[in-house]
Amino acid sequence: MEEELRYAPLTFRNSMMSKLRNYRKDLAKLHREVRSTPLTATPGGRGDLKFGTYTLENEHLDFSM
Repeated sequence: MEEELRYAPLTFRNSMMSKLRNYRKDLAKLHREVRSTPLTATPGGRGDLKFGTYTLENEHLDFSM
């Protein structure tokens, strides 16, 4: 993702790099949380609302490669 941002306009690049850093930080936090959650935990419990920002904000983006 950083490769594409190198050629983007400066104002867009700064805001997107900030979003990318926040996304990676939240993703790392989610990974840690998933690893620490027992397999017997019920689905739909803890993390549903914590990471909802990306659901709403990036709903229109397609990250598949």
